[in-house]
Parts: sequence; C-alpha cells; structure tokens
Amino acid sequence: MKTLKIVIIVLNMILLIHSIHFGLFAILPFLLKKKEVKRVTKKKHKFLILIAARNEEMVLGKLINSIKKQTYDKNYYKICVMPNNCTDDTKQIALNEGCMILEPKFKTKTKGEVLNYAFECFKNDNSFDTYIIFDADNVLDRNFLVNINDKLNEGYKVVQGFRDSKNLYENAITGSYGLFFFLQSLFVYEARSRMGESSSINGTGYAVLKDYINKINYRATTATEDIELTCVSAINHEKIGYQRSAIFYDEQVTNFFISMKQRKRWIQGSMQVLKYYMKDLFYAIKEKNSFQLIEMFFVLTLPINQSIALFLLIISYIFFIPLPLIILGILIGYIGEVCVSIFLTIYFKKSIKKLILGILFFPIFHLSWLPIYIYSMFNTKNVWEEIKHTKALDISEMLEK
Repeated sequence: MKTLKIVIIVLNMILLIHSIHFGLFAILPFLLKKKEVKRVTKKKHKFLILIAARNEEMVLGKLINSIKKQTYDKNYYKICVMPNNCTDDTKQIALNEGCMILEPKFKTKTKGEVLNYAFECFKNDNSFDTYIIFDADNVLDRNFLVNINDKLNEGYKVVQGFRDSKNLYENAITGSYGLFFFLQSLFVYEARSRMGESSSINGTGYAVLKDYINKINYRATTATEDIELTCVSAINHEKIGYQRSAIFYDEQVTNFFISMKQRKRWIQGSMQVLKYYMKDLFYAIKEKNSFQLIEMFFVLTLPINQSIALFLLIISYIFFIPLPLIILGILIGYIGEVCVSIFLTIYFKKSIKKLILGILFFPIFHLSWLPIYIYSMFNTKNVWEEIKHTKALDISEMLEK
C-alpha cells in the first residue's frame, strides 16, 4: 500500500505540470501589462470565403445573407460554397444566392478533405489573397471582415475570430457549450493574445493567407483540420492571431448524447494529430524551443493527462481518501465551476437568468469530457456522423437576444 501511495504521488506531481501550465497562463496574462501589437500594413485583403456544406439547406441562406451585409468593401470578397454528399437543396440555395460553387469530384469523408480540394483548386488563383473558413450554420456580425482584416494587418498569417452561440439559451446543453467556448476564448485565446503568444484555430470563423497555405503545402490528414493547422503552424513557428471583435455565431447541438458523439470526434481527431505530428513536434522543440510548441504539446496530450488523472483519483478515493472528504471535494468542485460560469456570463454580457440551466449543468458537462478522453485514447478511428443544423436565424435576430 505504501508503494502504491508513492507511485500515485509521483505520477500526480508529473501530471501537475499540465495543470500549472494552463492555470498559470490563464490568469497571469491579465495581471501583467498587455503586449501591444502594432499594425505593419494597411492592406485591404481580398477574401475568398469557403463554406463546406453537407445538407445545410435549413441554415445556409442566413449565413450568406450575413456575409452580404458585411461593412467590408463588397468588391474585396466573394463566397464559395462547397456542397458535398448532399441529398437536399443546399447547392440550389447557393446558386440562387449567386455564390460560386465548387463541388468535389469524389466522395468526401471530412471537412478537411473538402478544404484540401479547395486549396488545390485555388492554388494559382490570384484574384484573392486570403481564405476565410465558415461552417454553414454560422452567421456573422456586420463588422467581422473589417476586424479580421485589421488583425491580419498586424502581420499574422492566420487569425481566429470570436465564437458566440446562436442558441445559447435554448437548454442546459447549448448553454454549457457556450460557456465552454467562452472559457476557451477568455482564458486561452485572449490570455495568449495578451502575452503576444499564439492563439489556436477553433473549428470555424478563421482566416488564413493563401500564400501561407501554399508555402507550407498544408493539406489536412486528420478529422480535425483546425487542430492540425494549429499544430502545423506551431511546428513552422507561425503565431496565430486572435481577434475578439470579429464575432460570429455558431449553432450548438441540443442533445447530450449527440454532444458526446461530436466531442468524441474532436478528441479522436486531436489524438490523430498527436500520433501523426508527434515526431515533427519534438524535432521542432529540439531545434527551436518556444512557448507555442510547448503549449501545443500540452494541448495534444491533455486527453492522456486527464485520463491518467481520473484513474489516479479513483484509486485515491478507493484506498486513501475518506468518504466525507470525497463528498466535500465534489461539492467544492461543483460550486467552483458554477462560480466560474457566472463570471463568464457576466464578462461576456449574457443573461444569468436565461443561462441559469447552462450554468448549473456546466460542471457536469465539463466532467463528461473524461469518458470521452479515455475512449479516444484507445480508439482513434473517426467516423463522420451528420449533425443536423436547424436554427435559421438572421444576424438581426441574434443581436436582439
């Protein structure tokens, strides 16, 4: 028993490095003076907006409408819809809206494969200089493109916008999703930005220079093309910018079991990235160590860290920790997460009253990542499953909420 206790203590000390890293760099940047980044150019970028769409007839029109209402010069952006594996009127809606259509000539399995096809097709097209990637269920704030352009002019080749939620107040699941993305936005993306360090790409709502894609010859090979491009950028020592004022709204799933499937796909994709790029990541760290590379390593190994931590916690509960302390620990943890949720709600100017179900459910939602981490460690085979998007909301409707 004594040996077991020593082993658990040693492993916990090793795992504590993860917690210290994320905890320290979540809070410290807000206690120090923000690192100012100056504009290096006044260029007006020409955007090609890419929308990979699979059976998105319910929501696609609202996204296109919000793009057409941008305050950015209309001559400096165009919309390309990429229908794939569709059995509905997605393509026809895009045509009716006057969008460019790029339809893959092969059966695609992931969004990454669709984007790869676009990157190859437009490789030598000089009519634009920057891709912007959206999911069909997004809608944009009117100044999204203006603010993305401003951030690109600070010298970044990749810029992530701020993800808000279309259906934040619908139920406990959508509320918890929204709080989770708020947590990431403030304590990871905003915190890193204040340090002058690299942010991350988060699924959708990001811009990337075409020359950069061509230079690194980026083509997604995993199911999570956003995490993969973040990792490739770290390996190439290219920092990712974060633009808080470039706001877009994303639809969150409403069913807990569907959310488990969705998050399983994200974590399995992350494990694929770890497996595929680990060697390159270590070589890059050995060649030129940086905060960005270490951060990437911690992010990719988080599922492993959390799985081992859960195992050690269970062993500790069984052999070493009295039941009253277990109950007290769970209660303190729950209250702590609720307090963080309330802080995030106030910080991002949302309604506590409307979000109360999400606030109270958030600790459970957060805890539900653990079985996903464990499962994904042993099964990285990622099978795409369609998630229906039905919240057809105009940007004006979003601003009224």
